[in-house]
Amino acid sequence: MKKLLLLLLLVPAQVFASSADSGRCPWKMPFTIRVQAAGSDHRYELARTLLPGRWYEHDSDYGTTPSTDGVTVTVDTSGSYLSDSVHFSLKDDTLQYSRLSPRQFWTPVLISVSIVFARGKDSIISMQASTLDAFGVGGPQGWNISYVFAISNLVFNDSMIYCPDTSFQRHSVSFTHSNEQIKYYSNDYDYDEYFDVFTATNVTLAGIFRPIMLGPSPPAPPVPGTGCPWKVPFTIEVHAAGETYTNGSFVPQDVGSTIALNNDAVPDTENFSFTVDSFYSLKNDTLRYKGGSDSASVLIAFKPGSDSILSISCSNTVNGRSNYFQISSLQFDSTGIFVADSSFRNHKTSITVNGGGIDYVGPHQYFADANNFVAYSAKLSGIFRPTDLKDSTATYNPLHIPFEIAIRGEGSYDSSWGMRTSTDMSITVWCSSPANPNSFSFRSGGIAHDTSLEIDFVPNTDSVSEITLSVTNTFFMDGPGSTCSPLGDEWHLFTTTSRFEVHNLVYDSTSISSMDSSFCAHHISMSISNVDDYDCDWQLSSSTNLAFTATSATLSGIFRPTHYTCAESVSEAQAQVPSLRVVSSDHELNCSFAASEIARELEVYSILGTRVASQPVQIGEREATVFGLSPGLYFVRLGDAFGKAIVSE
Repeated sequence: MKKLLLLLLLVPAQVFASSADSGRCPWKMPFTIRVQAAGSDHRYELARTLLPGRWYEHDSDYGTTPSTDGVTVTVDTSGSYLSDSVHFSLKDDTLQYSRLSPRQFWTPVLISVSIVFARGKDSIISMQASTLDAFGVGGPQGWNISYVFAISNLVFNDSMIYCPDTSFQRHSVSFTHSNEQIKYYSNDYDYDEYFDVFTATNVTLAGIFRPIMLGPSPPAPPVPGTGCPWKVPFTIEVHAAGETYTNGSFVPQDVGSTIALNNDAVPDTENFSFTVDSFYSLKNDTLRYKGGSDSASVLIAFKPGSDSILSISCSNTVNGRSNYFQISSLQFDSTGIFVADSSFRNHKTSITVNGGGIDYVGPHQYFADANNFVAYSAKLSGIFRPTDLKDSTATYNPLHIPFEIAIRGEGSYDSSWGMRTSTDMSITVWCSSPANPNSFSFRSGGIAHDTSLEIDFVPNTDSVSEITLSVTNTFFMDGPGSTCSPLGDEWHLFTTTSRFEVHNLVYDSTSISSMDSSFCAHHISMSISNVDDYDCDWQLSSSTNLAFTATSATLSGIFRPTHYTCAESVSEAQAQVPSLRVVSSDHELNCSFAASEIARELEVYSILGTRVASQPVQIGEREATVFGLSPGLYFVRLGDAFGKAIVSE
């Protein structure tokens, strides 16, 4: 017995760690997650009538009522699901499970479960389970249904999961059920769209869980000297004025033709708030809060040792619309937050609201729309001392808004998508977010059409380091089979993404340009990729291909009109040799040129367009040398003559 005891004492502690550490699921398959919840249901309606060139919306809010709801999610990798797309893994202490099934009436298309284990412990850091379904029912109506359940800070053994206490907030519990129903009437343009959004305030767990009910708990008393500077709960209230831009598209019966439905930006207002209760954390001079029925996120960064706030960032989601609020350089006392001036711009204030969606009319037909609000002024209250923030100008960006970007790429198409040798990308930029002098961001669209533009400026210069543009279009087809069999059941979800990228440009308030027209030197890329996810006779498949790749491009709009090719860049450099010759040697550039009767200046620019050196050239001089350059590619200008050279290591 003494020998056995000694042997046990010598065994490393890791031997008794969780079975999840070895890559095995701690519980026998299949297992279920059962959630029954009590809370409130919010019902509202969106109705639309399509008019020539635009639409008319008339919406209704039916308020919130007490309700109950629930969901059961099963994790199963057994043979009964071999016909489905099942993925299961337990790697790096994270269990991932998903099942993508052929669509059936009232059966989820997608089930997803994620469990993050604490290494070396019988603890679970977080768990999330969700289901998603979207379908039509033999007529002019359809549904989008989703359940999402999340919980954290759990313990487990080889048979169950359990909670050490019954606090809803302490375990960051969240349970929502979203049900979207759309109905069409006299024609495809008149419809009602109903939304039911259930949000739980307490839940009863079963299945793999030891049965338990989690509900609200009383707020914890503040810890003297370490708590929030204000009494909790507190609220940040935002009343913003700005513009809303709505765009969309309608795809009629003949797939391939699209009717654009774009409305001009119109003056608008938005009101929303963020509430922080006692379940926040305050560490390293930063207050963090995440929770509530609106999935609010609040981050407040304090300046150490002072009554100042470096920045506040907030977000939440209400009725399917995402609200964002950011502000910097604030002051506070025990009663609230206040600002030293009323400048919207100086405090780097950014307020946006984004929403939209896709509405399926029938086979081969859908509506898609997006609405984006950007604030130019705001009234703050709640924990803020009542403040009006506004500026004389609305934009905080070196480029004048609105502006257009137009790109034509020449290259080669995949033969299965046609024999075209060129394609076009064009967008209108009507706002920027966030307001940042060194970075420009524009986002517009929704599920069916999404546009994203990023422009990165080089600080303290008139240079652009990178521009990236992405345009994604998605459409759905449902009907008798053509890919599978003449009478088979079939649906397709097509996603086409166009991408463009360019580097190392210069700009002023009217345009963006470059010192040359080299497609290769500016690392220009332009491509189109296609993804087809389809259900073919109840078997799910997916195919992806690169449909187009550009080898040259013509830029216009905000760009100074220029045709970029790799070949042209070479010929231009050769043509410039007689008037300006540049040779690199030992971290210096030796330049030779024709003599002139006037004094000139030799300028050297980096690849980012920043002037790094200059040297006066006197009357009659034919040579000049620039010393002390770091390794890299440089452009040299002397009057109207250009040259370039590489300084090696």
